Amino acid sequence: MRRRPAVARIERRGAHTNSVNNISAYLDSIQIMETVHIGQSQFSSPVVVFCAEPSCECEIYARQLAHAWSAKGYPTYEIDCTKTPKDELLTHLRHYCSEVECNNLQRPLIVITSLMPCDEALAQRLGRLISRLSECNYNFVLTVAPEASQVLSYVQHPVIIHGSDLVVQRAYLSSFTDFISFSQVESAFAYSFGVPQLLRPALEYFNRHPRHDVPIESLYCLRDAVKKHILDGFRDSLISDDKNMRLAMFLLGVGTLEDIDKAVGKSCGDIFASLCDAAPFYNASSFDKTFCCAYLFNHKVLDGVRHELASYAQLEPKITKRCIELLLEHKEYARAIKVASLFCDEQTWLEVALGWPIELINAGEGRVLRDAVLQCEDNAHVFERACAQVALRVIDGKYETAQQELICVPAPLGSRQTEIYYQLIWLMEALKPAAYSSDALQDKYHQNDEHNEKISAVVPMSPYAEKDVKEARDLPSQSVVDGTYELAHALYVHCCVKQHLMRGDIKKAFAELLIQGVPSKIASVTDVLLAIDFTAVQRFASDHVLRAGFVLQERVTEFAEQTDYAFLADRFNAFCIGLDALAGATDQLSELERLTNKLISAGLQLEAAILLVCAAVQSMYESSRLQAYVLLERAAKLSNEAMPFLSLHLYHLQTALDMCMGSNDTKAASLAKIENPTSSTCVEWLLEKAYLKEESKLIVAANRLKKYALPEVMLPLLAVLAKTCGELSSSLVDAMPAAWCNKIDKFTSDRRDMLKKHESDLLLADAKPHELRINVLGELAMYVDGIPVAEASWKRHMAKNLVALLAVTPGHSLTRLQATSALWPDCDYAQARDRLYVTLTAARRAVSIENGGCPFICTGSGRIWLASEYVTIDMDEFAHACHQVFSAEYSNKQLLEEVMNVSAMYTGMVCVMDDVLGLSLAAREDTGKRFIDLCLLGAYAALSEKELSRAEWLADRAYREDDLREDALRVLLEVYVKQGRVADAKGLFTKYARKLSEVTGLSPSCELKRLLQSIFVRFNAEEGTDDMNHGCGQISESQKEATENSKLIESTSIKTTSKKKSVEELGTDNKVSDSDKTDQRMRKIRRNPGDKGDGEGLPTAQAS
Repeated sequence: MRRRPAVARIERRGAHTNSVNNISAYLDSIQIMETVHIGQSQFSSPVVVFCAEPSCECEIYARQLAHAWSAKGYPTYEIDCTKTPKDELLTHLRHYCSEVECNNLQRPLIVITSLMPCDEALAQRLGRLISRLSECNYNFVLTVAPEASQVLSYVQHPVIIHGSDLVVQRAYLSSFTDFISFSQVESAFAYSFGVPQLLRPALEYFNRHPRHDVPIESLYCLRDAVKKHILDGFRDSLISDDKNMRLAMFLLGVGTLEDIDKAVGKSCGDIFASLCDAAPFYNASSFDKTFCCAYLFNHKVLDGVRHELASYAQLEPKITKRCIELLLEHKEYARAIKVASLFCDEQTWLEVALGWPIELINAGEGRVLRDAVLQCEDNAHVFERACAQVALRVIDGKYETAQQELICVPAPLGSRQTEIYYQLIWLMEALKPAAYSSDALQDKYHQNDEHNEKISAVVPMSPYAEKDVKEARDLPSQSVVDGTYELAHALYVHCCVKQHLMRGDIKKAFAELLIQGVPSKIASVTDVLLAIDFTAVQRFASDHVLRAGFVLQERVTEFAEQTDYAFLADRFNAFCIGLDALAGATDQLSELERLTNKLISAGLQLEAAILLVCAAVQSMYESSRLQAYVLLERAAKLSNEAMPFLSLHLYHLQTALDMCMGSNDTKAASLAKIENPTSSTCVEWLLEKAYLKEESKLIVAANRLKKYALPEVMLPLLAVLAKTCGELSSSLVDAMPAAWCNKIDKFTSDRRDMLKKHESDLLLADAKPHELRINVLGELAMYVDGIPVAEASWKRHMAKNLVALLAVTPGHSLTRLQATSALWPDCDYAQARDRLYVTLTAARRAVSIENGGCPFICTGSGRIWLASEYVTIDMDEFAHACHQVFSAEYSNKQLLEEVMNVSAMYTGMVCVMDDVLGLSLAAREDTGKRFIDLCLLGAYAALSEKELSRAEWLADRAYREDDLREDALRVLLEVYVKQGRVADAKGLFTKYARKLSEVTGLSPSCELKRLLQSIFVRFNAEEGTDDMNHGCGQISESQKEATENSKLIESTSIKTTSKKKSVEELGTDNKVSDSDKTDQRMRKIRRNPGDKGDGEGLPTAQAS
C-alpha cells in the first residue's frame, strides 16, 4: 500500500491569521504584493522560486501565494522538505500528478518548501520533472536555500524572488504610523534594515508598549530574532568558506569585501556575490562591495549574542584576530576591545587594551583600561601601562597627580609609542584646568595663523624624554598639526579653539571647527569637546556662522552615563547647561549651581567662575537681579586677571546691576574712558556712555556706530543688558544701530525657540530628512528639497566647484590637501587653507536648508565629504542602474526595455570642473564608457528582436559618445546593413578609418575588416538572387558592388610612418568595471536571439 505523503491541501488551512493591528500580516504581504502581480489571471511563468536564507521564512510568502491561487478556485498542494525524505520527493510529486489526472483538476499549484542541497542526479531529475509538468499547466512555488539552487539550472524560465526582494522599503514606513510613533518606526528600521523577521518583533513590542522608552538595541525580542540569523549563518549545509566569511562579517559589523578577504585569508568574491541577493540581514551590496549587518553593526549588542558567536569564533581564532586587527586599522577601538574581550584569550585582550590606551579612553572604554592596568604584569607593556595610568588620572580630575606620574613615563620607542605619547600630552592639555593656562601658552597657539609652525604643549616631561628625545617641543609636532596623529590632532584643535574663545576671537575659533568638522553624534571624548566648543561658538555667533546645530545636554549626558568618567560627566554637563544659560534658555539653574559647587570642590575655580557668570545671565533674564548679583560676586572671588575676557563680562554685568538696583557704589566712575570707538571697542564705548549717562554722546551714537559690525564676543553681554536692565536697556536700544538691534533680537528669540523645540541638532533631529540633489550629467544643477539653488546663492565660484568636485569624486570625500591642491594649486598651504575655510562657509550657505542648517557637507578628521543619507547624485543613480542591468538575467525583450529606461537617465557627459587632479575628467570617462556599454548591450538585444529603429538609436548614441570605439562602430554598421543602407555603412566606415588614422595613427583592426567584408558578402548574396533573373552572362551590379567594397576595405589599411599597430592591439583601453559581464551578455544575446522568456504560470518578479 502506497504511503500517503506527509502533506496537506493548503486550502483546508484557512486564511492566514493576522496578528495584533495587522502588523505581521502587513509585513508578510507588502513586499511580495509589490514584487509579484497576484491579481493577474494570466501569469508570466508557471514556476516561482523564493531563493533566500532559511531565516527569511519564505514559507510564509509561498503560502500566501498559494492562498491567492486557491481563492481563484484552483487546487493547491504542499510538500514540506523538512518532513519529507529526499528520496521520496519525486514519489510525492507523481502522487499529486495522479490525483490531478484522476479528478481532472485544472491548473494545480504545488508548493515545495525548504528545499535543501541534494545530489546532482536528484536535482537534475527534479528540475526536469518540474519543467515538463509546467508545460502541462502545472504551477509551482519553491522555497530554496542558496546552497540548493543547483536545481534551478534544470528548470525552464523560473521567476526567482531573492531575499533582498522581500525587504520592507523605507517608503512603506508611513504605513505603520497608525499603530506606532514615527520615531519608534524609524529606530526599528534603523536596526533591522527592513528585514521583516527583525522589524516585526520590534514593531509589535512598541505596539504593545507605546510609552516604554527602551533603547532599540535592548529589546529581547529583537535580540532573539538576530540569534536565529546568526545560527542560520553557521548551518551545516554551508561550506566552511561560507561560514568563515559570515563569522568575519558578524565580528566586523560593517566593512567591505576587501576586509572580508583579509579576515578570512582568501578571496570570497563569489560567495559574497551570492549573499547579496539571498541574505538581506547582511545588507551586502554587489555594486560597491560593502556590507553592514543588521543590529550587529552596534558593538554594544555583541554581549547579548556572545554564546551564538563564540561557538564558531573559538573554532577560527585566526579569523577573530584578523578581524580585531582590521577594526584597529579602521579606528573602531571600542568594537575591537569588545571582540577581544568576548572571543579571545586574556593575552590578546591585554595587548589590544594596552596597545591603544588613549584611543580606548577617548571611546569611553575607561573601565576596560582600568582592568587591563590592574591585570598586566609589572614587567610587561611598561610604557603603555604608564601612559594609561596618567591618562586615567586626567579623566578622573586628578591633574596634579597626573603631572607627577608623567615624569616617570619611560621614553617612547618607535612611531607607535611616540604617537601614544603625543596623544597623552594633548589629552592633558585639553582637559587641564583653566587655572594652568598662561599668557605665554596662549601666545604659542597660531602665532600669526602660521599653521606650519611647530606647536607644543607646556607640560612636565619625563627625565628619560629629556635625555633621549629631548623635549616635546623638539619632537615632530607637525604630525599633530597636519592630522597624521588623528586623535592628537582632534585634541589639539580643541585646545586651539579654547584659546581663541578665551581671547574672544570667535571667527578664528569657528574657522578651526569648520575645518576639523563638528561631530554629528557623540561617541567619544573628543566628540564631546568639539561639540561643546561648537555650541560655545554658536552662543557668540553672528551672521557668518551657520546654525548647523546645538548640542543638548541629553546628548552629552547619554555618552557620559555609558562611561565611568564621573568627573568628566559633571564637567561636561555643567558646561552644556551653562551655555544654554548664556542664551537665557535653560530651566536647570539649580542643577547648574550644584555642578558648579562640585567643580569648586575639585579645584576648578576658573571653570566655576565662568559657569557662575552664565548662571547670572540666566537669572537676569528671569528678572532675579539680586540672585544674579550674588552669583557675580562669587564669580569675581574665583576669577583672576589671567582671563581678561571673563573679567570684562564680570565688570559690565556688575556695573549694569549696580545701576539697576540704585547702588551708589557704582563702578562707572572708575571707567578708563574711551574717546573714540573702534571695531574692537565700539561696544565698550557705548556701554561707557550709557553708564555715565552722557546724553549728547548717546544721541549721535547710532550714527557713529553703524559703520562697525557688532563684535560676536560681546553679543550675549549686550543682549542681556539691552533686554533686562530697565532704563539702561532703553538707553542702549535707542543708541544702537538698527543692525545691532536686529542681531540682538535674533539672538534672544531664535535661540531660545530652537532650544525649546529640541532642535538641538539640525543634522539629525529633523523628522523629515532633507535632501540635496546634485545633477552632474549634462548641466550642473543642485536642488535643496526640490528647490533649485539659485546662481546668486553662490557667493563664490569656487564654492560651487567644491560641491561639484565632491559629487564626482569616488566616495564623495576629499582630504583637505586634495581639495586645496585641486582648487588652488598655485597657493601655499596657509593661503589655501584660509580659502578653503571661506569656500566651505559659502558652500554651506548656498545649500543650507530653510532653518539655516546644512546637513549635506560634513568635515572631520582632515576630510570633507557629502553626507550620503542626505545627498543624491544622478551619476551614482545611473551607475547603480547600469550595474543592475549588467548583472541581472533578462529576456531580450525585457533587457531592451530596461536599457531604454536606464539610458534616459544619461542626460549628457559629466560636467568638467577646473581641478588639476583630473577627478571630474576621470568621472566623465568612466561614466561615458559605462553608457556606451549599456547602449551596445541594448542594441544587440534590439537586433535579436528585429527592432531595427531602436537598435540604430542605441548604436548611434554609443558611437556619438565615442566615435573611436570599434565595438560601437561594429554594431552600427550591422544595423545599417540590415536596414539596406550600404552606402551609409561605407561612408561611416571610411569616416571612422580616416579619423582613427588622424588621431592615433592606427588602422582598423583585421577583425573589423573581416566582419565588414562578411556583412557585405551576405548582403550581396541576398541581392544576387534577383540579379540571376537577368542572366545573359552579364556581370551583375551586385558583383561589381562587392568588388568595390573589397577595394574600399583594403584601402583603409593606411600606412603610417610609425610602427604599425591595430586597434585590437590596444589591449583593454575600452574596458570598464562591468565590461566583462556586458560582453558575456552580448555573446549570450547573439547565441539566443529568439529567447523571449515568456510563458504562462505564476507571477513574475520585477527584474530590478
